[in-house]
Amino acid sequence: MSEGTVSLSGRWRLWDQVAVRGTGFPANGVLRLAPEGLAAAADKFGPRDALSGAAWKAFEEEFVRAAALAAADAQEIAASGRFRAAVAWQNRGVLDSAIRPFLNWSPETAGRTFKQRQREELVAHYWQRFCVKNDTIGFFGPVGWGAFDTARPGVTVEPGSGPTASSEVFWSSWSVDALAREIDADPAVRPWTAPRRVPYVRLEENAVRIPARPPRPVPPETLRLLRLCDGTRSVPALQRELGPDADVPALLDELVRLRWITWRLEVPADIRPDRRLRAALERIGEPGPRAAALARMDELESAVEGVRAAAEDPERLVAALTAVEQTFQRVTEAAAKREKSTTTAPGRAVVYSDSRRAARVTLGGDVL
Repeated sequence: MSEGTVSLSGRWRLWDQVAVRGTGFPANGVLRLAPEGLAAAADKFGPRDALSGAAWKAFEEEFVRAAALAAADAQEIAASGRFRAAVAWQNRGVLDSAIRPFLNWSPETAGRTFKQRQREELVAHYWQRFCVKNDTIGFFGPVGWGAFDTARPGVTVEPGSGPTASSEVFWSSWSVDALAREIDADPAVRPWTAPRRVPYVRLEENAVRIPARPPRPVPPETLRLLRLCDGTRSVPALQRELGPDADVPALLDELVRLRWITWRLEVPADIRPDRRLRAALERIGEPGPRAAALARMDELESAVEGVRAAAEDPERLVAALTAVEQTFQRVTEAAAKREKSTTTAPGRAVVYSDSRRAARVTLGGDVL
C-alpha cells in the first residue's frame, strides 16, 4: 500500500502524483487591459465631490486616453493567432461576428460606439479567462503533473521547453456513439454485433432471476444462449455453438424484448473511443458490410486529421472544425453539437483538444 503514496501524520496517506492546473497564457497578460494610474486618478474623487471643474475635466481627458490605449492593446491581443485559435476552440462563430469587425475598427475615425465597446469587452472577457482562469482544456488550459517528494523542501518547478509538452485532438465519446448507432442501423452489420447479457439478469439451473421478481423458467436452449451472450460472440459464433437447428436471431430478438440482453454496436468508455469502434468494425466477417462501415469512419477520421494538422493556425483550424461538423452531420445524420445542459458540458463538440503542460512541479516536505 505504501508504493506510490506519501505518508502523513496519523493514518492518512496521499497519492504521490498531483495534477497541476494553470493557464495557457501568461497570468500578467491580464494587466495589459488595466491602464496604469487610472484607478488612482479616479480615487481622488470622494463620494461628495462634485464631478466638475478643472480636476474632473483632466480626469475625463486621462480616461479617454486610457480607453484608447486599452482598445489598441485589445486589438493587438485579438490579432494574435494563438488567441484567435483559442477562441476558435471555444466559440469560433464570434471570430467572424465580433473579432474580425473589431480588428477592422479604427477608433480615430469611427469612435467607440456601443457595438465596438461590446466587441472590446468580448476580447477582454476571453483574454482574462485565458490568462487567469485555471482551465483544463486545450493548449490554453493545459493540464500539468507533479509529485510529492518529502526529501525536498518547498516547491520546485522545472519549466520545460515552451508552454506545452504535447497536444492532441480526441473524439468526444458521444460523437463516436452517434456514429456507432448509424452504422448499427445497417441490417448487414447486426449479425456481427456481439450481444451481451444485462448485469441484473442472474442465471440459475433452469430459470432466470430478475430482481424483485420470482424465478422465470426458460427452455434449456434459451438458457444456454444467455450464458453465451458475453459481449464477445457474434451471431455466427453463437449459431455454431447452438447448432444449425437453433434460430439464433429470433431467440436474440426475444431476449432483447424481455430486456435480458443488449444487442447493438456499443463503444466502451475510453479516452480513445474511436479506436474501440474501429476494432469492432474490423471484426465484421463479411467484406462488403465491413468496408462500408469503415468507409464512414475513415471519412470522419480524415476530417479530424485536418484539425490535428491545423494546430494553432486560426484560419486553418476554423476551416477544419467546420469540415468535421459538416462531415459528421452527413455521415451520422445527427446534429454536430449537443445542446448545452448540465449533462453535456464539457464535450458538446464532435472533437476536443487536450494538452499536457511542459512544466513539472515537485512539492516538498514543507508543503505537507
